[in-house]
Amino acid sequence: MTLAHRFFKRRGFVGAVCAAFALLALIVCLALYYRNLQGAKPMNYANGVLTVRDYAPVHSTKITLDAASANRLAAFFPQLGTGSRSRIAGAWMPTVEVDFKAADGKVTHVMSNFEVWSEGRGDWAAQPGLEAHVTELRREAEPESRAD
Repeated sequence: MTLAHRFFKRRGFVGAVCAAFALLALIVCLALYYRNLQGAKPMNYANGVLTVRDYAPVHSTKITLDAASANRLAAFFPQLGTGSRSRIAGAWMPTVEVDFKAADGKVTHVMSNFEVWSEGRGDWAAQPGLEAHVTELRREAEPESRAD
């Protein structure tokens, strides 16, 4: 007598239905987990606004991004726009805030301290080189002729 035969013989029809439901729930959970790992296709952004904060002298710099710059910056945030959630969330102050605007008008707001980033649904690790890239964008946005 097989294990499955013993299980169903003892529990009858109700046990078989419960086992089938548990198996179905497991398959659905695995499919959702796999889809979350795979992520959605990266979104192409039409433009964006980058806000860089300096907390020593309280000062903010706003930089308007074109489509190429916005998409290059979005590459530093791997799960961006997928709707993924994370249970990891910490108490950190954002140094950078970016509003990415898609062609369809959807705006995605991202906050980062160069190590982690968030859309408000948990924290994610930022790709290496984010701080250097933001510094370069900031340098390009500054006026070339300064009185200093």
